[in-house]
Amino acid sequence: MNLTVIADGRSPIARNWISTLVDRGVTVDVLSTYVTPERLPEVRSWKDMPLRLNKGAPSAGGATTGKKSLLGRLPRSQWLFDHAYAARRRLGP
Repeated sequence: MNLTVIADGRSPIARNWISTLVDRGVTVDVLSTYVTPERLPEVRSWKDMPLRLNKGAPSAGGATTGKKSLLGRLPRSQWLFDHAYAARRRLGP
């Protein structure tokens, strides 16, 4: 079975879930919502996709923009679907 996990790659909980899935024979691709310096070697692919989820939080570059975040303009489910779909296409088959 193949599974794409969208999570904060720095999170110990997410990392535990990913390791458990790999141990059970699942092929795992990871889309991390934050830049993750320490990646798990047992996953098939790992892509960092820094997301700005809070309107006032700094972006990946460290500066805040005066614009509304993408999340403020779209319903959360649509926003997550669009980003997951685009990221999955970048990973390939």
